[in-house]
Amino acid sequence: IGGAALDDGGGENPGEATGVTSAEGGDAAGDDFAAAAATPLGRARSRASLSRTAPAALLHSGAAPGAGVATRLSVSEGSGPRKPPTSVNSPAIFSDLAGREDEICAIDLVEERGITLAQLEALYGHIAGRCEAEMWSDLQLVSRTYGQALDPLSINLYQVVDWVVKPATEQAKCSFVEFVATCSYDQRPRWFVSHWWGESLLAFITCIRCHSTDRALGEYSPYWICAYANNQWNVHGEVGADPAESSFHKAMLNAEGTVSVIDAQAVCYTRVWCCYEVWLSLGLSATRSWPFRYDMYMSVDGDSAVGLTDGLAAADMLRDEALWVQDKVDRESRFPLDVAHQMLNVRLQDAKASCDADRARILNSIIGAPDVDALPPAEHDFYEELNDALSGRFAAAMWRNALEARQTMADYGEVLSSSGLYRLHVALSNSDAFTDKAAAMLGSSLPQTLQEVDLDLSDTRITNIDELGGSFMRLHGLSTLKLSFTRCMRLKHLQGLDRGLEGLGALGTLRLCFSACDKLRSIDELGRGLAATSNLTSLYVNCHNCTSLLSIDELGVGIACLKGLRSLSLSFDGCMELTSVDALGRGLQELSELTSLQINMNGCNGLQDVDGLGRGLASLTRLDQLRLYLDNCEQLESIEEISRSLVHIRSLLSLELWFSNTAVSSIGELGRNCLRQRDLEYFSLNARACRNLPEGLQIHFESLQAFQEKLEEEEA
Repeated sequence: IGGAALDDGGGENPGEATGVTSAEGGDAAGDDFAAAAATPLGRARSRASLSRTAPAALLHSGAAPGAGVATRLSVSEGSGPRKPPTSVNSPAIFSDLAGREDEICAIDLVEERGITLAQLEALYGHIAGRCEAEMWSDLQLVSRTYGQALDPLSINLYQVVDWVVKPATEQAKCSFVEFVATCSYDQRPRWFVSHWWGESLLAFITCIRCHSTDRALGEYSPYWICAYANNQWNVHGEVGADPAESSFHKAMLNAEGTVSVIDAQAVCYTRVWCCYEVWLSLGLSATRSWPFRYDMYMSVDGDSAVGLTDGLAAADMLRDEALWVQDKVDRESRFPLDVAHQMLNVRLQDAKASCDADRARILNSIIGAPDVDALPPAEHDFYEELNDALSGRFAAAMWRNALEARQTMADYGEVLSSSGLYRLHVALSNSDAFTDKAAAMLGSSLPQTLQEVDLDLSDTRITNIDELGGSFMRLHGLSTLKLSFTRCMRLKHLQGLDRGLEGLGALGTLRLCFSACDKLRSIDELGRGLAATSNLTSLYVNCHNCTSLLSIDELGVGIACLKGLRSLSLSFDGCMELTSVDALGRGLQELSELTSLQINMNGCNGLQDVDGLGRGLASLTRLDQLRLYLDNCEQLESIEEISRSLVHIRSLLSLELWFSNTAVSSIGELGRNCLRQRDLEYFSLNARACRNLPEGLQIHFESLQAFQEKLEEEEA
């Protein structure tokens, strides 16, 4: 084969290093090439679509796209296609790619040879300028398109290695990364790329560009890509025989995460090296002390890409935090549902290899067999765990799309429940398909391994959360729970949530939003459930404009049990039926570790007395941030107890106290106690339209000094 490397979807064919190509390897590669030729991202691509995905510099003025693609080049009998020029006989051809003119940039450790998006773009520009002009053809003898003309729109990595990677590095006998590196900046990779060599280079770069944008990496953040990192003149030496000692494994250990580039037929998940990379990625995600992400990207619509990211990406966090999960779901919604559904039944143990020895070693590594060269079992529990984990990623990411497409959700539920996932972010806001029955299905499908759950169920037709709320009790390792029921106009109570919280002894963060649930009359179940969450350190409850809510007494009782709570945010603005905060104040008295407190009671017209709240504040001696909003509590006449509490709180860094449009008549003591705060960095006091205060004090003070001066002026 003239030394050309056959890739196995992530690793190279070991036969290349020894000059041997097995019949099985040849068949596998031929099938791969046939699959590539059938993809919609190949020869049907138009010049118009290319112009939307690649910079103008990457285009060229050669023959029309696809010209001669289906025509085999004229070859003399027995001669075969002509050989590519190399750096030995035509060094000038590769000068636009060379990082340095005089010598290569040697990078001794193969795992540190990452290639940047800018370098990939330059490679594609080089190919676009030469491919059709020089009438490149497929050089792979085992390929079904052997001898046929190539074009820059459909050329794949097998062919790029033949025409660029090996020819450019022939003289130096180095890796392609070392050839293009300038040594002026770090090439150590941030992300590892798992992929199949048979996908078009253009589709591959489109995916990497999209991933780089979504993750806000920039064009100079390197990716580890096997064909460019491994020295193609010494593949066996750098890959090795033991997968655990391979360059792939070493590169992944140093990366932030893995991105799988999925081709149109998902061939990548039928190649054993890709399966090994998925296994490593999901294993690192579960065991590493810092986050290791596993993202999946696919080229769609011919000129763009979409990715399913592990958790939130930078692109999802550009707007208000309340919209992050929804923006993630919107971004991922373009992922092809048919591909995701196909992945529900993935069997990675059936993956193929160009070399039987590679397949045996990888499968034995996955099951932890002592002899990696032994014949691996056809079935094993560890295979199924890996299948479940990968399938679960697709089930979780596409849950909403499948629900709204009226697919059989039991299939998705079965896959999700056995997935072993640690994080789950699902946004179903504004979905007419999300009913009480759908909520129960989602709840019963939650895997017990979950550590973080974020569900946005806003603006849905849900009427109760009995089964969904109760399902959380099975998630004993859950550390973060975020639920949004904003504008769920039919929700009247939280029955089931108390049972769910009872099993969450490991819960550290709880965020609940019931904003504008105007039929919600009671949150007593939440209060009772909090008593069991003794390890909670952060609690956020938003009941903005829950106009039917009658009492928060049970919530106060539950809060008293949270001895280790450090951050508390409660919003009851617009809850006009509330008349007492005494129980909440008693609950605050037990929170000796609290450092941040925000309470919003704006517009609670029935509230006449906040003395109990003030007495609770006096116990919070470690508080450094206090935000208390009482605007438009028109019957409120006094904040004296709140003023006195400041004597006991000496470590405040930030203080906001708003009580505009109330009947408060005195703030002199408040002013004197505020002056005791020696470390205060931020101060805001709003006394506008307080009809019983002197007119000169009915303003919004934005500095403590201005407040002090105005008080002195009024006293004088």
